[in-house]
Amino acid sequence: MAEALTLAKKAGLDPNVVFEAIKGGLAGSTVLNAKGPMMIAGNFEPGFRINLHRKDLANALITAQELGVGLPVTALIQQMITSLVNDGEGNSDHSAIAKFIEDMADTKISGD
Repeated sequence: MAEALTLAKKAGLDPNVVFEAIKGGLAGSTVLNAKGPMMIAGNFEPGFRINLHRKDLANALITAQELGVGLPVTALIQQMITSLVNDGEGNSDHSAIAKFIEDMADTKISGD
């Protein structure tokens, strides 16, 4: 969702319109309905803190390594989350991964 909203904003589209289109399809979910509007508003008040998400992903990666299972997307997300923690965002909601994507795109989803 962070990528879709950032791309939409950078392309000059209204992130709200993109969110409405995405949530109406197969990608729609309770999580999307909760986190999409937060990203659009730039609200990263904690629900599930990045620090906790980081711990859970580390546990998944350790287990995967022990079992010989590759989790490349999980490892990539863990790197993004570690970057956010290093930037002082560890107590933000895990939807703040949008900040990582926004920084890469040099744009903000929220605001004009």
